[in-house]
Amino acid sequence: MYYKLHIILFSAFTALLLFSCTSCREKPIEAGSFELAFIPKVNGERIEKGVPVVNIQNRKYRIDFFLMYIADITLVKENGEEILLSEINLYDFLSGGEARHTSEENAAFKKFDLVDVGNYKGVKFGIGVPDRLNTGPASYPVNHPLSVGSSMYWSWRTGYKFLSMEGFIDQSPDNNGTALDLPIAYHTGKDSINSPNVIYREVSFLDNENAFTIQSGQTVHFNIELDINRMFYNETDTLDMVRFNISHSVPGEQFDISRTITDNLVNGALHKEP
Repeated sequence: MYYKLHIILFSAFTALLLFSCTSCREKPIEAGSFELAFIPKVNGERIEKGVPVVNIQNRKYRIDFFLMYIADITLVKENGEEILLSEINLYDFLSGGEARHTSEENAAFKKFDLVDVGNYKGVKFGIGVPDRLNTGPASYPVNHPLSVGSSMYWSWRTGYKFLSMEGFIDQSPDNNGTALDLPIAYHTGKDSINSPNVIYREVSFLDNENAFTIQSGQTVHFNIELDINRMFYNETDTLDMVRFNISHSVPGEQFDISRTITDNLVNGALHKEP
């Protein structure tokens, strides 16, 4: 009798546990979404593919192609807890993409769903491809950011381009802008697969003005202006885009160009929009 009662009680307890766990799984998860967008501009105006703009040296140039890897997109909560949203994304700054919340038609953006609700200090991310991922596209499916289909892998030197910007600039002596005939091609990355990864950089937006709250069922839009001209100058120096019009990050002068562009990018070209 005691044995049968024990079995009955055990069965009832197990059933109660299963019911409780099922109820927990069916309970709606409180979550929102986070969108990280980059809005490329020149002289305060959004840039369009193939449309001439003017650089800091008053030379006309145009950009036809601009891709950049954004790695380890991480949200930081008020208590310091970090939430990794994505290891690697390839942003196309000149692609119109889907309809979006902002009037900036060519904002490059990625949206992440099922993000914990709560208060956040801001976001941080890397520019480029971290060492652990900079190994080759063979194992990635075609729609992956690191696949061979991205056209961002240097098969001839091993490793990924961190950013790829291509277009043309006016090289005329009188700088009249009538012919944009000199190619520009800036491909940043490591100077060799065995070298220190000094081109990869981390960027954070964690000051008080960058704080936000994610609420259930809502999307936080985090817009960052990318001032393209600022990639080529800083407070003390300007990169001559005619004289230094090409870099594939090979050792020497070209690698110095890539490092200068990267320094300018992370130190002066990125600004959070209100």
